[in-house]
Amino acid sequence: MTVLRPEEKEILSSLRELGCAIEVANRRNYAQFLGSADARPSLVLMRNVSRNENLRMAQLFEHAGIAVINSAASILTCSGKDIQALAFARHDIRHPQTRLAFTFDDVSSFVAGLGGDVVIKPVNSSWGRGVVRIRTEEQFAAWRAGWESVDARGREFPVIVQQHIPKADHDLRAIVIGTEVVVVIRRDAIGLRTNTALGGVAKRVPIEPEVRSLCAEVVAMLGPGFYGIDLVRSTLDGEYFVLEVNANPEFARSAPAHDVDIAGLFASYTTSVLGIERELAGLGAPS
Repeated sequence: MTVLRPEEKEILSSLRELGCAIEVANRRNYAQFLGSADARPSLVLMRNVSRNENLRMAQLFEHAGIAVINSAASILTCSGKDIQALAFARHDIRHPQTRLAFTFDDVSSFVAGLGGDVVIKPVNSSWGRGVVRIRTEEQFAAWRAGWESVDARGREFPVIVQQHIPKADHDLRAIVIGTEVVVVIRRDAIGLRTNTALGGVAKRVPIEPEVRSLCAEVVAMLGPGFYGIDLVRSTLDGEYFVLEVNANPEFARSAPAHDVDIAGLFASYTTSVLGIERELAGLGAPS
């Protein structure tokens, strides 16, 4: 990992309480873990804040025969909004209509094709950076001028052009551990953005059957793991839509609002996976 955030500190503490032997993996010991069979860990938790390094190291660990949470395949799917949108469509998971635009002309065409009320998102943005709602030609022109001023050659394309879902001033973040939704958090919006890192206010809400069902579809697509699934409910028909999935979810800021021991639950899940891996390797489950 690149940095120990509050989340990682809580996870490490919970694992130690369960008696796990832990070593923090980073560039100082990657070579050791991958090069020596005796030094290889039984399991690696992928919590690197660098998206590219997190994915690459998950792939390397897996190819070395080391189990990882989350899997490299799930990290790859969650690494970009473009890949996620295609995956949701392929697996018939309810998601706002989304188009992948590679040129400004594509964007203009998709804005019109999606009814003239869309949200444009960079495929690799986080914390709501670069997310813009477009409803008029003037807004599109302003967005294009701003984008061209920093990316005249369009090297930062593609972007996604997404149907705007009318909603109340909040969305939901469902935390999944393994295959189960352990808590759902309502995040009140600051403009378009509901991220708690940007000041969004969190509140625990009941786990509705439809939310649980949509999350189960996402887990069926990605495989068991540790995910933050963002959903929104349309004020037109009351249906929920999956917006995106985070394969390295933060949870410390929202903890006071829900009082669920996410780190402890994740640590327990980790030890259960570790036991399965040891049994498959013929070592027996840890005591």
